[in-house]
Amino acid sequence: MFKAYIAWSVIADIIILGGILYLILG
Repeated sequence: MFKAYIAWSVIADIIILGGILYLILG
């Protein structure tokens, strides 16, 4: 359960950072 939470947090961070970079570069 805890590992899944960490994995989801990492995925969410990647999505958020990707979205920010997309807005800046795109």
